Amino acid sequence: MKQDKNGFRIYKGTTIYVAPATVGGWSARKGKPAIREELVAIMRDIWNNDPSVKMMRKHIKRVTIKHAKTIDYCGMWKPEDQQVIMIDDGIITKTSFKCTAYHEIVGHTFWHWAQKWRREELVAFNKKAMEMKPINDYVRDNEQKWKEWNDENDDMLKALDKKYGLPEGWGYIDHYLHGEKLEQYYKDYEKIMEIRKTDGHKTMTRYANEQHSAMTEIMFGFGGAHHRQLIADADLTELKSLWEALHY
Repeated sequence: MKQDKNGFRIYKGTTIYVAPATVGGWSARKGKPAIREELVAIMRDIWNNDPSVKMMRKHIKRVTIKHAKTIDYCGMWKPEDQQVIMIDDGIITKTSFKCTAYHEIVGHTFWHWAQKWRREELVAFNKKAMEMKPINDYVRDNEQKWKEWNDENDDMLKALDKKYGLPEGWGYIDHYLHGEKLEQYYKDYEKIMEIRKTDGHKTMTRYANEQHSAMTEIMFGFGGAHHRQLIADADLTELKSLWEALHY
C-alpha cells in the first residue's frame, strides 16, 4: 500500500481523483473552483482510518471527488466500474458530505460486495428491509419503483457485457461475438438466469439496497443529517441486529 499525492493510502490499481480547479470559476460556465479542502480532508480521514471503510478499499478501484453545479445526487457507487463518486456542489455541508460517504461506501459498496461474500446474512437483512416501511423520505419517494428493480440483475448483466467488451445498448449479439466466444457468452448468460430463479436473488432489490444505506446512516449517527428519518430508532431494533450480523 502506498500514499498518493493527496494523502490517501491506496492499493495498487486504485485511483483517488480529486478534481482540480479550472479556469474561470463558476462564471459563464468557463470553469470550476477547486473542491473544498475540508471535504477532501473528511474523505481522506474516513478512507485512511475508519475500519468499516478500510474493509471496502480493496473492492473499490476508483474514487472521484468532483464538482457539479446542478446535481440530482451527492454521491454514487458504480458497481460495474467499482467506482465511488462524491460531489461538491459548493453548498453541501461537511456533515452531509460525510454522511454521503458512509451511505455510498459502507452502504452501497458493502451491499454489493456482500452479494458474494456475505450472501446468507444479506438475504436475511433484505427480507426484513423489504417488509418494512421506508426508513427515510428518500426511500419513500422512490418506494414502488425500487421494489420492482432488481439490482443484482442490473449488476450481473453489466458485468457480463463488460467482460465481453459489448457496448451499451449493443443490440444483436452476433454483430459483436462469434464462434467459441459467442458460445461462452451464452453459457455465462445461462448461469445468470439460474441465479435469478433463487429466492435469495429475489431479495436483491434497489429498495433493500437503499434501506441498507439508510440503516447505515443511522448506525453511524447520521439518521436525520441528510434525509428525514421516518421510522423511530425504537422500531428499528430487529433491522439493526440484522445489519450488525451482516457487518460482523
